[in-house]
Amino acid sequence: MCATVTLRTHKPRAKGAPPVPGLDEGGDRHDSVDVTGGVLPRRPSRHDQRPGAAGGCRGTARPARALALVCGVGSATLLLWFGAGEQLACRALHGARSPTATEAIVLAPAITRACAAGLGPPLVRVAVQPRGHGLVAFACGGSTVVVPRALVLAIHHGRVSHEQAAASIAHAAAICSAGLTRGQVTLAVWCLPWVALEAVMAAAGPTLRGVTLLRLAWRARVLVAAIAVAQNAADGHPWMAAALATLVGATYGQPALNRQWHRRLARVGDDALAEHGLGGHHAELLTISGHRVDLERHARLTRPCTNDRSGGVVLSLI
Repeated sequence: MCATVTLRTHKPRAKGAPPVPGLDEGGDRHDSVDVTGGVLPRRPSRHDQRPGAAGGCRGTARPARALALVCGVGSATLLLWFGAGEQLACRALHGARSPTATEAIVLAPAITRACAAGLGPPLVRVAVQPRGHGLVAFACGGSTVVVPRALVLAIHHGRVSHEQAAASIAHAAAICSAGLTRGQVTLAVWCLPWVALEAVMAAAGPTLRGVTLLRLAWRARVLVAAIAVAQNAADGHPWMAAALATLVGATYGQPALNRQWHRRLARVGDDALAEHGLGGHHAELLTISGHRVDLERHARLTRPCTNDRSGGVVLSLI
């Protein structure tokens, strides 16, 4: 149903003034409004004219959530820095758990030999990584040594001796004792999105490496980046050009820094094993597990033992 409603308002016109559209001779204004369904349009209220009135509560909740997230991450950082929750973090990052009763029996001789090596405090806990396929234990955080289950099975089947397993555990324990991996778990909290992305790319790596075009594009990324940097600089975007140059430079620098960091960790662990007569066993384990041992590292591991200390690192099964 359609209807026309005429609103009449009186506004006197000054003498001699030109006629105004919409006003009759007597100064009356006629406004016609089409009404559909018999409903007159509502006059806007002052609440409707206020910007953001409807989403005010929602806008206030967003900063509160962001503040809660920042406080939560900061609290987790402090707790992990002081060692609280490290076991839970190692489980979340590597799936490491406490050894079962059977695994503890298999690992007991190797742990006893590692304790007898005298690698000094602090307390080091041994955890087992169920899906670990390597034969080399590694340090996680400031006081946890993660042993792959494959190493436990290799000890059980006699493919790896107790001395070789002890050397692997002691190598990781020495790195923990040096405090080199204390901030590793703490840093992982802030880099969690990148850690997840790295895991996805590692899983898809074998498939992506098989595509020839992708391999060529990755190797020629410096050429593409140089063109993009030049275009942004020519268009008057120096910050974008600098950001692209930094990003591409990081793809070359980050692997080099990783290699240098792993060499430092290996050097600290190798020196500790050589001091206690376990370096040769570790070199044998690395050869069995398929790791390349160069002449310099082999010489560092197998040098004569010169340490006469009888301290001890405390290893416990968690």
